[in-house]
Amino acid sequence: MEKRHALNEYIAMLKERGLFVRAENADQSRAVEGLTFDDRESGAGTLFICKGARFKEEYLKNAYAKGAFAYVSEREYPSVPGGVIVTDVRRAMAYLAMLFTDNAAKKMRLVGITGTKGKSTTAYFVKSILDSATGGKCGIVSTIKNYDGASAAEATLSTPESVQLHKYYASAYKNGMEFFVTELSSQALKYDRALGVKLEVGCFTNLGRDHISPAEHADEEDYFRSKLKIFDSCRKACVNSGSARFEEIFAAAKEKCEKVYTYGHNENDDIYCKDIKSSAGGASFAVRTPAFEGAVNMDMRGVFNVDNALAAIACCTALGIDGKYIIKGIESARVEGRMEHYSSADGSVDVIVDYAHNGMSLEALLGEIRNEFPESRLITVFGCPGNKAPERRREMGEVSARHSDLTVITEDDEGEEPLEDICAEIARSVKSAGGEYIVIPDRERAIDKAINGSEGKRIVVLAGKGCETHQRRANGIVKVPSDAEYAKEYLASYDAAHSTATV
Repeated sequence: MEKRHALNEYIAMLKERGLFVRAENADQSRAVEGLTFDDRESGAGTLFICKGARFKEEYLKNAYAKGAFAYVSEREYPSVPGGVIVTDVRRAMAYLAMLFTDNAAKKMRLVGITGTKGKSTTAYFVKSILDSATGGKCGIVSTIKNYDGASAAEATLSTPESVQLHKYYASAYKNGMEFFVTELSSQALKYDRALGVKLEVGCFTNLGRDHISPAEHADEEDYFRSKLKIFDSCRKACVNSGSARFEEIFAAAKEKCEKVYTYGHNENDDIYCKDIKSSAGGASFAVRTPAFEGAVNMDMRGVFNVDNALAAIACCTALGIDGKYIIKGIESARVEGRMEHYSSADGSVDVIVDYAHNGMSLEALLGEIRNEFPESRLITVFGCPGNKAPERRREMGEVSARHSDLTVITEDDEGEEPLEDICAEIARSVKSAGGEYIVIPDRERAIDKAINGSEGKRIVVLAGKGCETHQRRANGIVKVPSDAEYAKEYLASYDAAHSTATV
């Protein structure tokens, strides 16, 4: 990012991409020192991007007050000089970000992962393998954490906006990263956050129904077609043969990519597994790839995580990584906030913390737990986000009612939508499916109640938040303890009370 380009170079690039309309009194010879869409980040020499449905002219004026000298927008703001008008600001932003970072992404080997569930876990499996092969030279952006080779930061989006994404790439390259794994959400693909990024390998984990709302995807077909855009920019593809609409996914990958690898449980798959065993200590399976065969043992529990491991094995096979590093990486992988297990001292209370946040992932999680803890009372704690994917409320409510003895409905990033309305929708779904439920809007109190509010052997599932340490509320993002921290705190209070009771 040391090299600085003049504004006229950005304009020439926009012209080349067919995005440029006109420039209004901009100093085109001036070097662009900063690029942002957040007025709080503006400084001397900033090129400011006006984007978003809620954009206000005051943001632009604030950016100029802090030193911005030009702006990019689909419309002109006559009161502010230096406008560069474009036909599509989101597409323009992606290309601007590439030029600003001298296309650092092109200097690393990139893996992109999309799908309805399993993206984050797969991404971390891939990172673990590549770290094993390179001595820790793999960066990542994901729903969980972003890592650029020097520091890790909690994520607020599965895939950052293009400016932020390319800045991560640039930092990672500067910090010596050789590989980078990018989790690509359907929204990121639909709105071109990774436009122009060339992936060496792209992976489509699976397809379910999610993110259907006026603010996200109008229908299932829009969601599906957005996911398929991953193949527009990757050289090799990895596809789960067990996914819904596999034939369509495979055909799309075959049309766009040089090589397509299938993975799954069919003997004809390029990456094939069998002899799956799962226990409280993890899971094991045998794998066969075009390059090697071997036994894999992983500390992560859950049969459904075998598919995530297979996806990672497929990606790294496509990259040409030696089998010994692939097996080592899977066996040493840790994913914060995924199937984390905590227990009380007397063994009466088990707590599982997991990111499961839609019907498909919650079904896999609770089904696995029911099989593993058949004698325990199952209590599931979850909420749903505001103003997005409203069908999750029905789907997750139905799944929880089917598997759980009690559903505790609480908050999960309600944002500006009234929390009581979200909880009421989930409650109607649980009730209609014949399940028992209680509503406790405060997540901390809900977790305390689930752990300490009943007697007998029980397993408490805290779903949706994992290791996240924030809640999106009406007044903005609020810092909170993670579900794992709450689990440990209230198990400690349980232990203290029961230790006293038995003395």
